[in-house]
Order: sequence, then structure tokens, then C-alpha cells
Amino acid sequence: MVRAAGSKGPIDLVAVGPRDVRLIQVRRTRKGSNGLASALRELERVPAPPGVTREAWLWRDGQGFVARERV
Repeated sequence: MVRAAGSKGPIDLVAVGPRDVRLIQVRRTRKGSNGLASALRELERVPAPPGVTREAWLWRDGQGFVARERV
């Protein structure tokens, strides 16, 4: 796994498994606006060859991960 803490780009984590690769963007919110839609739009512009998924995860303070979507 590769982690880009505090990244300003579309990818925060690259997770490599035996059969696939996951490109992950994590967004954090306190409450209200979630930012997941904008993360998904950014990920759509990242090329993904076969076997690679692009995912956006949402972390809400006090609740943990509350949503995860794939492009």
C-alpha cells in the first residue's frame, strides 16, 4: 500500500492486492456537505486499466467511514 498523507491530488491511497489495485480518495467532513461527489468527479479523470478500481471514501468526524463509492 502507498499512502500520500495530505495529498492535494486525486489519489490518497494505492492498495495493491493479489488480483486487483485500488486507487482511493478519502474525504473528511465534520457534518453537512460531504465532498464525495467532487472526489468522484476527480477520480473519473484518472485513467484506470483493467483490474484497477477508483474509489472515494467519506470519513465523518465522530462516526468514522460513512460512505464508499466506486467510479
